[in-house]
Amino acid sequence: MDKIDGIVGKVTTKIPQLNNYKKVYLVQKIFQFINAGVLVMAAIVRFIYTKQIVSFSGYVLTFYLLLFAAIYICHEVSVAEFRLWFYFLNFGWGKGLFDLFIGCLCLGSGMAVVWLDILVGVYFIVLSVGFGAISLVYRKNEVTLVDEMLQEIAEAKKEKDQKKMDKKSLLLILQDMLRSLLWDQEELQLLILLLLLLQLMMVLNLNMK
Repeated sequence: MDKIDGIVGKVTTKIPQLNNYKKVYLVQKIFQFINAGVLVMAAIVRFIYTKQIVSFSGYVLTFYLLLFAAIYICHEVSVAEFRLWFYFLNFGWGKGLFDLFIGCLCLGSGMAVVWLDILVGVYFIVLSVGFGAISLVYRKNEVTLVDEMLQEIAEAKKEKDQKKMDKKSLLLILQDMLRSLLWDQEELQLLILLLLLLQLMMVLNLNMK
C-alpha cells in the first residue's frame, strides 16, 4: 500500500487535477451514464437480431441489460433509496465488480449476437479494472466522500419528509376549520328556519284575529 501511495503521490504532483477526488468521482459518474447508454443500445441491437437468439438465456440477458441500465441511472440520480439499496455501487470497487459481472454475463450467455456480446463483455471487463484501480488509489477519499454524500441525501430526505408533515398538519387544520364552518352554517340555517316559523305563526295569529 505504501508503494502504491508513493506512486500516486508522484503522479498527482505531475497532474494536480488528480488530487481532487471529487473530479475523479464525477468522471466515474459520467462513465456510469455512458455504461447505461451502452447497455440500452446493446439491448436494442439484441431486439433487432432476435432471430439469432436461440437460447432462453439469450432472451433473459436482453432483459437484464435494460434492468442494469435502469439501476445505473436511478443510482446516479439518487432515485428513492437506490443509494442504500445498491450501497456497493457508491464505491469504485463496487462499480468494478458489477461491471465485471456484466462483462462475464455477456461473454457467457451463449453469444447469441456474437460480435455484440464480445464487444460489450470486453468493454465492461476493462472498465471494471479501471474502477477497481481508482478505488484502490483513492480508498480514503472515496469513503469520506460517500459518507458525506449519503449524509446530504439523508438530510434532504428528512427535510422533505418534514415539509410533507407540515403540509399534512396544515391540511388537517383547514379540514377542521371547514368542518366547523359547515357546522356553524347548519346551526345558522336552523336558526333562520325557526325565525321563519315564528314569523309565520305570528302572521297566522294576526289573520285569525
